[in-house]
Amino acid sequence: GARKLGQGGQSFAIAGVAVHAGYVPDRQNHDVALLLLRPDRGSSAMRQQPIALASRPLPGAVSARAFGWGLTGAVGPDGNIMMTVDQRLQRNPDVLQYGEMISVTLDECRRKLPGRVAPGMVCMYSKAALAGAPSADGVFTCRGDSGGPLVRKVGAREELVGVVSWSMGCGFKQFPSVFTDAGRYAKWVAAARQQLVPGAAIRVAEPRAPSRQEGRPQAR
Repeated sequence: GARKLGQGGQSFAIAGVAVHAGYVPDRQNHDVALLLLRPDRGSSAMRQQPIALASRPLPGAVSARAFGWGLTGAVGPDGNIMMTVDQRLQRNPDVLQYGEMISVTLDECRRKLPGRVAPGMVCMYSKAALAGAPSADGVFTCRGDSGGPLVRKVGAREELVGVVSWSMGCGFKQFPSVFTDAGRYAKWVAAARQQLVPGAAIRVAEPRAPSRQEGRPQAR
């Protein structure tokens, strides 16, 4: 609930965690986890309505809004994360940042990041970046944004369509911001929710799709 860094809102303790069984540290595939939360000291129970989770992968050319507390200056892939491309010292913003971004297809993203993009990822650009504007427009993800939400409005409701995962630098030239595609993992989230255990960190496999034989009606 906080909009200013370190002010307001409520804190929650992590009481349990489920990690995708296919996730490998230092790689970006299956970069998704589900946390079991409980009120922390001095906080009350959460009263906010949970956001809906997307039920299918995000296609290309869809607008969504990203939120985060991360660094806001453009950085090259091999640059010092604390220094922008125009040599300004970075710091985290005091106010929650957000901006409109547009998705591109997986094939388009693979052309920008060959060998690095896999199913379950979704690549996003700001409108200005898609139009060829310089990287410094500020609408991209960077250090401090990881795990932040990508939210799309569908009719009268909002749904979570992505979670900040990784990028090559920050808003640098033609490189997109890459999110975990929340809709791609909707079934995994449902399975992980059933298996979460207080006080434990577990790995949860992707739910197995029913075979053709299992899907056939049984003779009577």
